[in-house]
Amino acid sequence: MTAVLYVIAALIILPAVYWLMWREDFSGIRSEWYYRQELKQRAPMSAEQFHRLYYAASGIPAELVERFRRFMGKCWGVEAARLLPEDDFVRMHGVDITDFVGDLEEEFRVQIPEGELSTLDTSFDGLLRRIHVALNGSSMHKPDLPRSGGACVPTQSVGTRM
Repeated sequence: MTAVLYVIAALIILPAVYWLMWREDFSGIRSEWYYRQELKQRAPMSAEQFHRLYYAASGIPAELVERFRRFMGKCWGVEAARLLPEDDFVRMHGVDITDFVGDLEEEFRVQIPEGELSTLDTSFDGLLRRIHVALNGSSMHKPDLPRSGGACVPTQSVGTRM
């Protein structure tokens, strides 16, 4: 009888624990499932609204903000109009930062020193600000390079999955 109770408890408790772990990571990072649900609830913002709300006083040009926003949306397979500055796809997806920064460098024709990668803020805001700094430093600007495809390839569209 005791063995039957243990089996029943295991059949109930283990799936519940697995579901909780899948739904929410315990390392302080929002799970992809949680993020997809939140993303669906966000109201889309125009480029002008987004810049005015988050970057008007930053000195970062609206054109750069929107270009970066479109890049991030395309890169991660999400609707760019629903992105927020605190979104951190690199951390959430566990992407190799070296490959992703290579994609950023190619897209924006800048160079981010390899020594900065371990301390780089990988949120949308942190990456945008770092790109802005790199673009304003003439020694960090790179000539046009052909795109090679790197880490920036979404497996599924985050904004449309159920």
